[in-house]
Parts: sequence; C-alpha cells; structure tokens
Amino acid sequence: MSNFFSKTSTLAVGIAIAAVAYFWAKPAHNGTEAAKEVVTTPAATAATPAATAPAAEPAKAAEPDAKIFFAVGKASLPTDSAKTLETVIAKLKANPAAKATISGFNDANGDKTKNELLAKERAKSVREALRIAGVAGEADARIVMQKPDETMGGVDAELARRVDVTVK
Repeated sequence: MSNFFSKTSTLAVGIAIAAVAYFWAKPAHNGTEAAKEVVTTPAATAATPAATAPAAEPAKAAEPDAKIFFAVGKASLPTDSAKTLETVIAKLKANPAAKATISGFNDANGDKTKNELLAKERAKSVREALRIAGVAGEADARIVMQKPDETMGGVDAELARRVDVTVK
C-alpha cells in the first residue's frame, strides 16, 4: 500500500508542477496586445536557444557628415554650403582611404522624372565642389553617387531638397 501512495504522490507532484508552469507561462494580457513574458526551463533553453535570445535592433543609418539644402528647382551649390562641406573635405584629406557617399534628394512636388534628374544634378554639383577642393578627381573612385530618392509626404519639402554626404 505504501508503494501505491508513493507512486500517487509522485504523480500528483508532477501534475502540480505542470499546472504551475502552465499558468505561470500563460500570457496575462487577457486579450490585449501587452508584452508577453517568456518562461524558459533549462530543457527548453537547450532545445531552442534562438527562441530566448533578444531580438537584434535594426541598424540605424549613419548620420551624414554634411547636408546641403537647395532652392526650389535649383541644382547650383548654395553659397553658404562651403562651410558645411569643410568637415567632409577635412575628413577626406585626413584619410585617403575614406570614401564619400553623395545622395541627392528632392521633394515630392512636380514631375517625378524631372525631380530625379534635379536630385542627380544637385549631387553632381557637390561632387564638383569636392573636386575643386582637391579631394576628388574627374572619375574618382572615392566618390560614390547614390541613386536619387524622392522624399514623399510627411517630410517638409524644404528639408527634402538636399544632398547628404557621408564619409566612411
């Protein structure tokens, strides 16, 4: 008879542990989209290590070294951009292996094809300024021209008419 109680109590303890684990791991959000707490056991951790690893944050785009803003419909370099480009020029002169990425942008007003051409012309005017400063040649591999991007709604049109320069 004592053998019966021993087996029964072992079974009861196992059921109790399973019930506690179930209710402990059950989400407490009651139908809301609140954050869920994940409870892991050593066996579960060994079986699925990736499931408990924290999610990696998406990589943030590097903040450009220079932002040059242009007038509506213009691709000529603004007169106040020389001071803005000084940082880029200094970085390129200090590190001959560094590359400058030039990205032209435009606002969403007007014809898309004309806007893309205008963004490309703006980027070319910045590249020409870097060439004149002695940090870029005619076909310098250090300068990478990005395809123009059209900035859509939700962004101030004045801020969208720009060229970003990033040195890496």
